[in-house]
Parts: sequence; structure tokens; C-alpha cells
Amino acid sequence: MERGDDELEGRVRDRRALWIVVVLAFGVLVAFVGGGWVALGIGASGSGSTSKSKSAAGPDAVEMTRQGICKQLCRVTDQTNFVHPKWGRSVLFVTMPADGVEGFEVNLVVINSAGEVKWHYSAEWPELKIATPAQDVTGKIFVNYNPGRYDGVIILQPSSDSFVTFGSLPPAGDYRARFYSAVLRDDDRDGIYEIVQSHNDCEPSCAEGKITNVTYRWAGTDYEKR
Repeated sequence: MERGDDELEGRVRDRRALWIVVVLAFGVLVAFVGGGWVALGIGASGSGSTSKSKSAAGPDAVEMTRQGICKQLCRVTDQTNFVHPKWGRSVLFVTMPADGVEGFEVNLVVINSAGEVKWHYSAEWPELKIATPAQDVTGKIFVNYNPGRYDGVIILQPSSDSFVTFGSLPPAGDYRARFYSAVLRDDDRDGIYEIVQSHNDCEPSCAEGKITNVTYRWAGTDYEKR
């Protein structure tokens, strides 16, 4: 009888353990569905990591369309966590058109840990990607874009109310800005990005023109030619 009782108790313990696993799995599923992509995508950042994150859950197409982020079906292609002085722990997302969707709608969108859209920029470009690393030691966020010909650099410095862009954010419907036809470098390896901009004089034609490079370095309040 004692042996039978032990076997019975063992089966009960196994069933209890299995039930606990099922309950926990259900709880995780509810947290994902109820808490949404913001709770998992940003809450997982802990103390506010500034590194790029591919594993954190991003907003899905339905949610982005509902919030007016995307005009057409889209997908998150890049993201990075950062801490904003006003918005707190936030994520900068990059979206591109979903597979099979025509057009070149791209978006940069910042969403805080409460799930609120705090900043949004939209354009029509075939390429948009957060730099690697996303931030240099000055705390600015850097984004590379290409409207179809030359690369450009967008700079986002978190400020007391939004971002300081140093003239790098192209106006609506355009692609030209202060750092168009430019790339990021850190040749001196001091952890601070330099911006190298190329200029073609297109004489006698752009195919035969002379190309000159100008390097911009951070000078404490703005970027200056060096």
C-alpha cells in the first residue's frame, strides 16, 4: 500500500507541475495580447538601453495603421531603445512597406513606454535604416537614408520637448537636407561620429564631374567643417 500511495502522490505532483506550466504559458499569452507590443517591446529594455534591438516585439501592421503611423500595410524593419528627457524610455522604430505592397513609404516613429506616439516623420524613400551603433557618445541618434541616388544622414538629438536635428531632417516631400550625399565615419575612434559629405561639381557633366569631400565634426553645439 505504501508503494501505491507513493506512486499516486508522484502522479499528483506531476499533474500539478503540468498545470502550473499551462497557467504560466496562458499568462504570458494574455500579457502579449492584452499588454500589446509596447509593453513587451519597451518594457523589456530594462533600465533604458540605447543599443539597437532586433528581438523586442514591435508594433504590428494593424496597430500601426490604427494609430495612423502607416498609410499602407507596413512592417518594422529597424528599431533602437533610448531614453528621452521628456518622454522617458522610448523606442525609435523604422517602418517600410510590407511585402507585396507597392510604393516607398517609410516612417520614423517614437513610441514611449505608455504606448504613446511621441514623434513621427514620414517620407517616400527606398532605404531608411538606423546607424550601427545607433548613438555615439554624445547621445544623438543617427539614421541613414537613401532617396534613390545618394546616401544621407539624419541626426536626432533628444531635447527638452522633441529632437534637435541640426538641419539634417529633409522637409516634407523632399530629400535634400544639410547632410544629404553624406556618410557616417569615426576615423579617430573617439566614439563620436564624423559626417563626410561629398560634392560633385558636375562639370562638364555629373558623370565626369570632380568630387570633393568635406568632413563635419561635432564642436560642442553644432557640426563644423574641418
